[in-house]
Amino acid sequence: MVVPTWFHRLAVTEGASFLILLLIAMPLKYLAGQPVMVEILGRVHGGLFIAYVLAILFLWFRDKWGFGRAFFAGIAAIIPAGPWLLHRKIFDAS
Repeated sequence: MVVPTWFHRLAVTEGASFLILLLIAMPLKYLAGQPVMVEILGRVHGGLFIAYVLAILFLWFRDKWGFGRAFFAGIAAIIPAGPWLLHRKIFDAS
């Protein structure tokens, strides 16, 4: 089963936004006293996270994803670098 390119791009973008939020915006907020980046990137990441979860549900029903693939795709969204760490489970599973 082929995973759509748009989903792969969404997963990578969502994962990158999470890392940017954790590694750049959060230190700026707590170490430099500049919370504006968290406010901006937090909203961007939140929107991407919601889009990613909805995309998982869409593909689960449309493409008849198995529970395992949908589960690992969801887990990938909540751990830092998840889309890269679980790439094989999400994108190469059949």
